[in-house]
Amino acid sequence: MEPTGETIKLDAPVAGTVAAIKVKEGELVTAGQTLLELESELVSTELQQEQKKLEGQQNRLNQLEVLKNQLILALRTQEQQNQAQELEKQAQVEQARQNLEAFKFAYSLQKQELLAQIEQARGAIDSSKVAYELESIRLESAEERIPRYQQAYEEGVLSKERFLEVEQSAKEAQKTIIRTELEIKQAQSRLKEQQGTYEKTIHQA
Repeated sequence: MEPTGETIKLDAPVAGTVAAIKVKEGELVTAGQTLLELESELVSTELQQEQKKLEGQQNRLNQLEVLKNQLILALRTQEQQNQAQELEKQAQVEQARQNLEAFKFAYSLQKQELLAQIEQARGAIDSSKVAYELESIRLESAEERIPRYQQAYEEGVLSKERFLEVEQSAKEAQKTIIRTELEIKQAQSRLKEQQGTYEKTIHQA
């Protein structure tokens, strides 16, 4: 190839053989245009080395990308676990609160029931005492009348039926007094037991 104008000396930075000619004979060229392709063993070796470096860096980049994805996944998993644990703790706290409220309600109800039973037992004792007093008065009155009625019966002034009626009234009053005394003792025993249960419940709360 011979230039038609000024001769320009071309130097390549590395030694090598011409691998390809990129221009035709007589063709005008511009600045920066590729004219020849040289084939150099040194350049090829460096190119291969750079390609290997590039591949290594690409592999490293891929590994870092995989590691990044793994870390992101692990972080998301940990966040989900933390959220699940937080929800579980909240559920446990709510359950404990509900249990406490249920216990308070049951305790209040039990306390009211025990107090009602105590008042009922006291009322039963009071009623039995009133009945006992009335029957005592009735018995005393009947016992006072029996001698008079017996004398009147013996003198023929009072009928036998009337005398037996007064005598029977005294016997019934005596039985009622005995029964009422037993009821009072039973009511007092129930009251003592219920008061003990109430005190035990209060101390356990």
